[in-house]
Amino acid sequence: MCPRSIPPLQLLGSPPTTHSGPWRGARISLGRKGRKPGSALVWVLESGATESDHNIVEQRPGGLSLIVILPRVADLANDPTILHLIEACCPHGILPFHERLAERELAQVLKRPPDDLSASVTDYLAWRGIRIDRNTVHLIRRTIDKSADLHSISALARSMYVSRRALGRRFLSRGLPVPSHWLQLGRLLRVAIKRQNSRRASSRYRTGSVISSPT
Repeated sequence: MCPRSIPPLQLLGSPPTTHSGPWRGARISLGRKGRKPGSALVWVLESGATESDHNIVEQRPGGLSLIVILPRVADLANDPTILHLIEACCPHGILPFHERLAERELAQVLKRPPDDLSASVTDYLAWRGIRIDRNTVHLIRRTIDKSADLHSISALARSMYVSRRALGRRFLSRGLPVPSHWLQLGRLLRVAIKRQNSRRASSRYRTGSVISSPT
């Protein structure tokens, strides 16, 4: 195996653009720096996955995105357990082996919207240790899906063929926040995804003009 040429853990600073500063933060504590908006942890598996690196990655702050750089194909074939470690850490993106890391490419990975937003939300809850049954998963995912078109709880309830009160009881009985919070969450996530994939001025995406009252 070739000597390690790139530090295994690196913190991409905020904001993640092609003009950001030099890489820094190999083997650092992420408790403070990793919570800054726009930051991302890059895990370079050029020389495999050590237990200490894996622990840092797996225990990173919940809002810190993870990008994994795979080892060379031959090295990956010799250690298939790496794929299981990666899956357990819920990365935002996975890239093939690179001799040199390019900030532009990593920034594009971070901007990539999820293939299924509602599934990403419930998968994140599971990763953070929040146990929810299948019916609850379905309820949350349907609400997030409907947030693309619906602006009120009344409309959400009608789409599910129940009254507003009955819909509220479904969430309450499962120990969940009220449905308006989930509807707002879905809409805020969509606004954030649009902003990070657009060059339009941030003032054009003021939440007040996009998100109306939940009731």
